Amino acid sequence: MLLIKAGERIETERKQSEIENEIGFVGAKIEALGKIPEETEEIYTNYSKLFEELQEKSKIVAANKREGLKELDARQKIWQKAITDLLDSTNSSFQQIMSGIGATGLARLVNVVDGDIENAGLELHVGFRGSQPVLFDYYTQSGGERSASVMAFLLSIQQMLKSPFRAVDEFDLHMDPRNREEVYKMMISSMKGSECLLITPSQITVTDPSVHIIVVQKAYGKSEVREVR
Repeated sequence: MLLIKAGERIETERKQSEIENEIGFVGAKIEALGKIPEETEEIYTNYSKLFEELQEKSKIVAANKREGLKELDARQKIWQKAITDLLDSTNSSFQQIMSGIGATGLARLVNVVDGDIENAGLELHVGFRGSQPVLFDYYTQSGGERSASVMAFLLSIQQMLKSPFRAVDEFDLHMDPRNREEVYKMMISSMKGSECLLITPSQITVTDPSVHIIVVQKAYGKSEVREVR
């Protein structure tokens, strides 16, 4: 005979029938679960422990992410200052070179102040024949003006780099005779002290005692190389 010892009486305003109905409902839900394995408690304990471990790891990952973003921000500020200082120095040389051909120029960074490094870039603004500098593009400047602007900017950057030898091909493409002559003079002046090979299909009208001119002429299917001093 199974004896069940009653516990303390629980005070409630619910009717006995309501309680019995609820007991029956809960019992039906338990029955629907089927047979519960004996190791259920152990499985629950293991998963609870694993969940707590994952929570701790997620906290560590979050902390590492915060530190990483903090370091990235610091490195970004260093990069921003370095690139800004470099461009300031380049701008001074760029403006000086552009003034030599009667033009004005300015290089500026975009999307740097906002910290958008992935979309950061460089814009050139140039002006010719007394006009205000405007954005460098294929629709505003002529072919010669674009070539002169690019060469002027490349020359200004070259002065920041130390190299024993440089080569430039067709630097005077689309330039008019005056700009070709001025750019050629600037290249000779800026590249003194280093070796440089300038390749052009145009006729050289400026002479310099430190420059060796090599002429390659093709006639009757044969190429002849001569040095003009």
